[in-house]
Amino acid sequence: MMLGSWEYLVAWFRAFLFTEAVEVPTYMLLSLLALRVRVSSTEPRIRFAAAFTASAITHPAVWFIFPTLGMHRGWSFNGMVVMAELFAWLAEACFLRAVVKVRALDAMLIALAANAASVALGEATREITFRLLGTSYP
Repeated sequence: MMLGSWEYLVAWFRAFLFTEAVEVPTYMLLSLLALRVRVSSTEPRIRFAAAFTASAITHPAVWFIFPTLGMHRGWSFNGMVVMAELFAWLAEACFLRAVVKVRALDAMLIALAANAASVALGEATREITFRLLGTSYP
């Protein structure tokens, strides 16, 4: 699958939806626990928007910028994934700190949990799909 091809764009979109499905609930729950607040009727929508945005701002970079950087810099695939995930974790933690106003340590732990969950479940899904269907996901 070639970077920038239609097949790659479809794979990115599927992975984006998967990431959001895992990370949004994780961000919403953990940020609520970190803030230790009661939820008003409007706060869930605000928390949802913040949770969705946290992943949405980093996901395109992880899929489109880091593979290009990796190719130009001679990184291995695993090295590129590590660099991309470190970027996503730290950028999303900064976003949580600035927008959701959780403490810096809480922001780092929440972003780590959300990204670890999506990476782990994504890899598990890829492995299961490969074993059952002989194809990888996405």
